[in-house]
Amino acid sequence: MPQYDYIKNQIDEIGRFLAQLVSDFLRMKKGGEPKEAVSLVQNSLKEHLNLSLDHLIQITPEETVILLKSEAPASFIHLDHLAKVLFHLADMENEREQKIKLMKQSASFYNYLLDKDPIYSFERHQKLGKIKTSLEKLASK
Repeated sequence: MPQYDYIKNQIDEIGRFLAQLVSDFLRMKKGGEPKEAVSLVQNSLKEHLNLSLDHLIQITPEETVILLKSEAPASFIHLDHLAKVLFHLADMENEREQKIKLMKQSASFYNYLLDKDPIYSFERHQKLGKIKTSLEKLASK
C-alpha cells in the first residue's frame, strides 16, 4: 500500500504542476508578457519534468505519456495540459517553422486523446479545428 500512495502522490504532483503551468501561462499571455510566458514554460518544463520544449515538440504522445510515468487515466489529463500549453505557445510564436511544429505536436496530442481517452471533450475538437485552419493558412503563405 505505501508504494501505491507514493505513485499516486507523484501523479497528483505532476497534475498540479501542469495545471498551474497552464494557468500561469495564460495569465501572463493575457497580461501582454508573451516572452515571459514562453520563458516560464521552458523553465518549468526543465525544472519539474527535466524536459525541454524542443524535445516535447519532437516526441510522440505515447512517449510523452511514458515520460510522465503515470497511470493511463491521469496521463490523459497531463497530456491535455501539455497540448494546451503547446497550442497557446503556437498562437504566440512569430517564427513560421516553430509555429508549425508547435501546432502539429499539439494536434498530435489532441488526436491521441480523442482516440484513447474514454472521456469526450468538445474543447479538443474545437482546438483541432483551430489548428487545422491555422496550418492551412500557414501552408498557403
